[in-house]
Amino acid sequence: MRWLDCKTRALSRRATKRPCGAWDTVLYERWKKNRRVFVGALDEVTEAAFDLSPPPQGGRCIDIGCGFGETTRRMAGLVGPEGFALGTDSSPRFIEDARREAAEAGVENVGFETVDAQAAEWEPVYDYAFSRMGTRSSSRPCRRCARSAAP
Repeated sequence: MRWLDCKTRALSRRATKRPCGAWDTVLYERWKKNRRVFVGALDEVTEAAFDLSPPPQGGRCIDIGCGFGETTRRMAGLVGPEGFALGTDSSPRFIEDARREAAEAGVENVGFETVDAQAAEWEPVYDYAFSRMGTRSSSRPCRRCARSAAP
C-alpha cells in the first residue's frame, strides 16, 4: 500500500508468508471438511451486515478474504448485473473453489484473485469493501479496506 515504506512492506510480507501458506494446506483442508459449520455459523450475521449496510446497486465491491466466495457471490447479487464484486484470498485453493462455484451458479459479475491482504495494493475503485474474516490477522484491517475505496 502507498502508506507503507519498503522496509515495512518487506517485514509485512515475511510476517504473513507462513500464515498464508497454512491457509492453502492444513487450514484449507479443515475448512473444506467443516465448511457447513464454519460458513453456516456466519450466515445470519453476514445477512444482518448486508441488511444494515448493503452494497449500492450497480456498485463495485471488494470482498477481502473471500474464502469459498459465498459473500462475493451474495454481493454480486445485491449490486445487480450492472455491478461487480471482486473476491480476494491468500489461498489459491480457496480461489479455485470460488471461481468454480461462481461459474456453476452462473454468476457472471464476479472475479476472484489470489492476493495477500497484508501486502495488497488495490486501486481505489471500489464503492463497498467487505471482509467477513479476511482481515482478522491484518495489522491494520480498517486501513486495508479504506485504501480500496473510491474517493
